[in-house]
Amino acid sequence: MPISKCPPKSEPLWKAWDQKAQKNGLRHQVFAVNGDHYVGKWKDNMKHENGNRYEGNWQRGMKNGSGRFFHLDHGQLFEGLWVDNIAKCGTMIDSGRDEAPKPTQFPIPEVKILDPDGVLAEALATFKKTEEEGD
Repeated sequence: MPISKCPPKSEPLWKAWDQKAQKNGLRHQVFAVNGDHYVGKWKDNMKHENGNRYEGNWQRGMKNGSGRFFHLDHGQLFEGLWVDNIAKCGTMIDSGRDEAPKPTQFPIPEVKILDPDGVLAEALATFKKTEEEGD
């Protein structure tokens, strides 16, 4: 009577592919389905720049639209509107400045404007209006 061996159970292919797709460390170039690409460091599957981190919209491999940039080395956070990797309008606050490796010499002073959110909303609306007229 022949002896039959059961083949060892293997993990589904999607698990191996997902594990290989997780991005950590330096990647030379990563392409998105829409044609955008990013060259640089990754941490926990997110783009990671020089110990800093950006969370927000990307277009053509550049920061475009609303986003948040964490200056982890200085302990500051910029939240606002970006156009082609340039911050156009937003707010900068101290965030984790006491734990930062290279904090800025002076903390960001308190805003004395009566309606800072209204001023920011007006500036954003003006910027978007001029951008639409330019298109």
